[in-house]
Amino acid sequence: MQPEIHDGFIVYKNGYGPVWVCLHTGPMMKTISSRDDYTDIMGGMCYESMGGTLILSTIPRNKITGIDFNRDVPPIDMAIDMYPKFINRTNGSDVRQYKNKYAFVTSNKKDYYERLRIYKALWSYIRASGDLIIFLHREYALIKNYPSVMDLITFNDCGIRRDVLKKIVDDVNDSNKDFFSKIENNFKNVTYMEELRTFELKDFFETEKRDAVKIIKQYADSKIYNKLKNEATKNNFLVACKSALRNMPKPSITLEKIFSAESAIGPKKEIIKNGNKVAIEIEINSFMSTWYPKETVSIIIDIINKIKEVEEYKKLGFTQTQILKFL
Repeated sequence: MQPEIHDGFIVYKNGYGPVWVCLHTGPMMKTISSRDDYTDIMGGMCYESMGGTLILSTIPRNKITGIDFNRDVPPIDMAIDMYPKFINRTNGSDVRQYKNKYAFVTSNKKDYYERLRIYKALWSYIRASGDLIIFLHREYALIKNYPSVMDLITFNDCGIRRDVLKKIVDDVNDSNKDFFSKIENNFKNVTYMEELRTFELKDFFETEKRDAVKIIKQYADSKIYNKLKNEATKNNFLVACKSALRNMPKPSITLEKIFSAESAIGPKKEIIKNGNKVAIEIEINSFMSTWYPKETVSIIIDIINKIKEVEEYKKLGFTQTQILKFL
């Protein structure tokens, strides 16, 4: 595996095949959640098995210390004006909106144009590398994401037809139902332990905890939920998590249940808008990539092979709208 080392990303090539892209594999720096755990390993194993091109980010996604390739390029004046607010950790609505939309902040024009160069180079390389692009990200093993072992995203029906992918997801779920039953207890135990681990990280996980309570309300025993509602202590929260998990369904692959393409501004603007690529985002639950990496890769390859069948028909003159009858 001879690497091509670029500013901000590294590339491995292994003949014709899918383009495996991990936008958040750089070092963490500052934020506990900023690196997509094990997506580089998942991407590497998929790449070795299927061939194609593997593209890994090598810089932080933090707006101050690096580039978030999943977001858009900011106007230069705005990037410079917002820099002091990020340095001082200001938490106004303008900062939150900026975080959700833009890729970086900068203290000067020279740095701005350097980051812009790296940003454009990465997306130019991805566009030139192939027609089937798979973006790999990490999904937390939290109760708000259960029962999803991985969540598939269609980029609002534009990267790939949602009804086509729905058929594929149903088929792969059915063929893996015994495996999902086998891992259910481990998955629930790890999910509980992640809730325990992250409970004290209130600054980052405040939204996640609110989402968890919504799930708890749906699945936990009513007496246990009411106790949590009346007295929101750590112990009551964790007891309620256990109760909800006991009543939740078996693990499964999901389709846009956890995530959407709303925040994937970079891929949508740089890849999807052109309309000549087949693109999918796969959010891999950290439980799967940590505990069952080989099985996870096998499932991903099965999904991609089915998508490749669609792409092969497309190359024979069929479009995605015509392909359902072949699945």
